[in-house]
Amino acid sequence: MSALRTALYVRLQEVDGWIASCSPVVAVVSIQTVDDEQSTLYGLTSAQHRALTQADNMGYFKVPRDVGLETVAETLDISHQALSERLRRAHQTLIGSTIGQQGVAQTTATAETTPTDGSVMSGGLGLPMD
Repeated sequence: MSALRTALYVRLQEVDGWIASCSPVVAVVSIQTVDDEQSTLYGLTSAQHRALTQADNMGYFKVPRDVGLETVAETLDISHQALSERLRRAHQTLIGSTIGQQGVAQTTATAETTPTDGSVMSGGLGLPMD
């Protein structure tokens, strides 16, 4: 096991212990590994992420829309049909990875949470970067 993987395992054990001490109860629903350039947060491909970001930046999602699908597609150098399918797949992925998890109560957590013992954990895992 690499030093980084070992450090991650130890840190995750610490986080798990901290989570167990929190009130109200906190449950880890998903742990995702982003291990290649095709993956981004919430399971989007880089192309889906780029399409969503470009469409949003250009005002495609505003009501009323600032631009049409064809205009956004031109900036991405793809057909409007390809962009439409990419956006629908991206939306499906986002829904599935966020609000679409059946049987899981959805809550919003802040960056800092105070467990019943009064300690505070905030920010990332604090791991060394390779």
